[in-house]
Amino acid sequence: MTDSYAPVHQSDTVVRGALFAAIIIPVGVVVWTIVWSWGIVASIVALGIAVAAGWLYRKGAGRMTTAGAAVIAGVVIVTLLLSFFAGVVWDFAGAVARETGTSTWAAFTSPQFWPLFSLNLPLVLKADGTSLLLAAAFGALGSFRTISAGFKAARAEATSTAMFGEAPAAPQPTGSEDVPPSASH
Repeated sequence: MTDSYAPVHQSDTVVRGALFAAIIIPVGVVVWTIVWSWGIVASIVALGIAVAAGWLYRKGAGRMTTAGAAVIAGVVIVTLLLSFFAGVVWDFAGAVARETGTSTWAAFTSPQFWPLFSLNLPLVLKADGTSLLLAAAFGALGSFRTISAGFKAARAEATSTAMFGEAPAAPQPTGSEDVPPSASH
C-alpha cells in the first residue's frame, strides 16, 4: 500500500517549479532572435519571458516562494544571455550569407561557420556592443516589474503563513478505514 498522503517538501516543489519555468528558455531565445533579426530591441520580449516563467513556475510549484522568485530571475537572466548570444550568432550568419551569396541558414549550418565565428567574435561583439547594452537595459526594464512582483508575492505568502500558521494537514490514513465499526460498545 502506498502512502497517498506523503508530505511534499518545499525543495521538491521548487525543483518542479524550476523545471516548468525552464520551458520558457528555448521559446524565449527563439522569439528574441526573431525580434532581434528584425532590428528591434524590445523589452516586451523580456517582459513576456518573465511573465511566462512566473506562470510556468506557479503551475509546477503551486505557489510563489522567495526561492521561486529567485528561480524566475535566474531563468530570465539565462534566457536573455542565451538570447543575446543567439542574436549575435544570427547577425554573423547573416553577414556571412551576404558575403557568400547564400541564405542565412546555409551559412549557419556550414562546417566553416563556427571556426569563422570564433575567430571574428571580438569584432562581432565590438560591432554589436551598443545593441547588446541596449538589449540588456531593455531586458532589465521589461522583466524587473514581474520579478519584483514575484518577490513581493513570496513575502506576502510567507507573512500570511507566519500570521495564520500552516494550512491544516490532510488527514492521514490510520489503516482502519476498511474495518467496519464494532456493533458492541
